[in-house]
Order: sequence, then C-alpha cells, then structure tokens
Amino acid sequence: MIGCDQFRNGLEKSLNHNPSPGLSEEMRLHLSSCKSCGAYYASSIALHRALLEIPKEQMSPGLTARLKSIGRLPEPQPVRLSWMPELKRGALLLGPAVAMIAAYWLPPITGTITQFVVLIGGLTLLVSNILKPAFIGHQ
Repeated sequence: MIGCDQFRNGLEKSLNHNPSPGLSEEMRLHLSSCKSCGAYYASSIALHRALLEIPKEQMSPGLTARLKSIGRLPEPQPVRLSWMPELKRGALLLGPAVAMIAAYWLPPITGTITQFVVLIGGLTLLVSNILKPAFIGHQ
C-alpha cells in the first residue's frame, strides 16, 4: 500500500501528463482508506477541470518573437589556446631591461644623446608596465 506522499505525487504526475487522469489500483485503494487524500483528490480534480475550461488565447507573432529572443543565450565562443598573450606580456616586461642594457652599451657606438633617449624610453616602458594594472586593470 502507498502512503499519502506517494499518492499526492502520483496524482500530480497524472494530472500534469493526462487531460483525463486515471488512478492506478494502489491509488484507488489508498483513496478509499484516507480521508485527507480524498479531500486533496477532490480539490485537485476540481482545480484541474477549472483550468481546462479556461479559454486559450493566441499571442501575437511579434510578442512570441520577443519572448523567444529573451531566452536566447549568446553563442559560446570557442576557447583559443595560445601563447601569444604570454609572449606579449614577456616582451613588455623584458623591453625595459633590454633598453637599459642597450643604453649602457651604446655610448661607445653612438654617443650620449642616444644613450639618454634609450634610457628614458626604457624607464618609460618600465614605469608604464608597473602602473598599467593600477590604471587599466589586468588584461
């Protein structure tokens, strides 16, 4: 014999999936012996019949299209596995060091003005790489 919870779950499934619900033998046996499930069954059947009598309205095609578009999720983008962002980040981090080393070795070749320009460029790259996450955010 089934319990009240099983009866109510079975009745819900039957009402949801069949326009004219029927009871199994076990459910009828429980219904004849349980007064609370008898009242629950009567109210559920009355509600089911009342809901079936509500006229069905057709939505306009424009509203249907709008409702369907609301539920759509954007297409997932494929994941690209690439070392390019890490290579760019590494180049940005090593750039100032290379510029400063170049500034140290260039004076014998080209003179102090070139050394000064390369040194300022290296320091600018270094400072911009340090301050970039604070102002722009991590990317």
